[in-house]
Amino acid sequence: DAMTTPSASRAAVSISHARASDGWWCRRRYRASCARAGARSTTTTRAATFGSRTEDDQRQGVVDDDDDGDDALLGVITNACARVGRTREDAYVVLEALRAQWYDDVDAVRALTSDEARACGVPARLWTAMRAVMDEDVMDSGDCRGADGSMSTSTSMSHAEDGWIGGELPSGDARMPVLLKPVTAMALADVRVTTRKRLKPYGLRGDEVTKELEQDIDRMVRDLTQRRVGGGRAPVRPRTAMNHAAVAYQFIGWLCRESQHRSQFSTVTDEGKVLLKPGVSIKDAFPSADSQGAKYAIEYVQWLADERKIKSTTEDFQLRSLVALAKWVTGHVEDELAPAVVQELIRVQRSARERAKNAPHAADDKRKWLEWDDYLTLVETLKLECAPNDCDGKPRSERDVAMSVQRYLLFAILACIPDRQRTLRELQLDKTLIKNAQTGEWMVRHGPDDYKTGSAYGQRPALVIDQRVYPALEAWLSTHRARLAPAHDFCFTRPNGSPWTVSELSRTFSRTALRITGQKTNPHLIRDMIVTHVRAQGVASDAELEALAALMGHSPAMQKSTYDRRTAQDKVNPAVGLMSTINRAKTPKQ
Repeated sequence: DAMTTPSASRAAVSISHARASDGWWCRRRYRASCARAGARSTTTTRAATFGSRTEDDQRQGVVDDDDDGDDALLGVITNACARVGRTREDAYVVLEALRAQWYDDVDAVRALTSDEARACGVPARLWTAMRAVMDEDVMDSGDCRGADGSMSTSTSMSHAEDGWIGGELPSGDARMPVLLKPVTAMALADVRVTTRKRLKPYGLRGDEVTKELEQDIDRMVRDLTQRRVGGGRAPVRPRTAMNHAAVAYQFIGWLCRESQHRSQFSTVTDEGKVLLKPGVSIKDAFPSADSQGAKYAIEYVQWLADERKIKSTTEDFQLRSLVALAKWVTGHVEDELAPAVVQELIRVQRSARERAKNAPHAADDKRKWLEWDDYLTLVETLKLECAPNDCDGKPRSERDVAMSVQRYLLFAILACIPDRQRTLRELQLDKTLIKNAQTGEWMVRHGPDDYKTGSAYGQRPALVIDQRVYPALEAWLSTHRARLAPAHDFCFTRPNGSPWTVSELSRTFSRTALRITGQKTNPHLIRDMIVTHVRAQGVASDAELEALAALMGHSPAMQKSTYDRRTAQDKVNPAVGLMSTINRAKTPKQ
């Protein structure tokens, strides 16, 4: 039963549509048993294949270079070349390059990784097409059993990375899978993705915040998020205003705890607690509207850079909020010339933003990055964890199963709609989560206020969810969601029945990925992973890359500059193969 071809927007993201047929499932179960028994590595498989061919040839006393294996391999390469607009002559060149490395049949080539294929001189785009042809040939062959009824080892090895199958949730006597490589249990906070040491907080917290200051900041948030006389062109989103409020508490905390001016605003106890003087407000942090009014803010940013060693991206974030605070304090209206204090901060921010463009990431991607195929395998593992019985066959509680189904859906929806985690948190049935009554398709619909860049891009096209998610999504909405007794209308819910927060959803996501893969992946990184994967494969056209950017709610330029995490070497490698191809001597005409 083949999956229905997705729409163009889904095709930009879906990497491989697996079949949930009985034959496929049997092969998947076979691979699992091979893994538990310690299946051979790819290298061993190739060695065994070569060895068996040599022994057969020795028994026959002849080695035939033009056997059926070569014909089959040539057919695969020729078909793939046709798909990417190359000629049969190009296919012969690739065939000879593979044979030169002793990869002379389809089974041996199928066992190659993408890096190994590239090392043999196969362009990335052609390799992707070859894999597609080989996978289609296997599926078209129906059953993957040999003449003796045994499962074909080469076929099972070729599908070692089927990834996400989806479909119906496990039921009946199904058990949760046993992780073949369980990750050592540890607290999420103990898994560090940066080399920086944790520093003590400096912002105001708890009862250090006076009632006057709290009301002042609440008024600022209200003014920024609501239309008012003399306000800006348009209200900012509540999340943006809360970011500005957080920076305000940090800025005033530094001013009253760490700066050389602290005696003007507070006293600090021997235990380090800040006692604000009466009347201290945000306006004290920007004492005048001239350029000198930015003195404290600039000193604060310099302290962050010198003492806290912040990256230029964090500096840009802080300055963005400081500019907003200065505008609010001075009553600046967007259409008027900005006061000198605002202009001074914008000047500093512009410098930080330029440095941030080429700044390295603070976090070590190796500790949280997953290749896209590995992410899809993680999604499938989470689906199998929705089984009604634990790995020992004991029935699980309905609440535990519900949490498993929700975890699977959180990961699966991002696999087909790599959006920001806000989409998951704020998903509401019949508002942003819609089912098309005619087609039966589930989709996400966003208005301008429903996503981060809505003010720039307006109403988004329908984001169609992959059909592999439908059985789990419908089971969640009809049955499992109620097991957690949510006290709200959002689709997904925390275990205690309250809505997901940014930090809680991110921690749950990272904790789940860490438990299964050992990588501390977070929801937003999925966007980087899919863009990097698609661009690395080299199979997407410019139109498809533009469609992917629209699907993700950003510009093509942002896609290239921010979300493409390939190294400079990775970006150059396809050109190396290209130069090798165009400079290769042509075969003399007969």
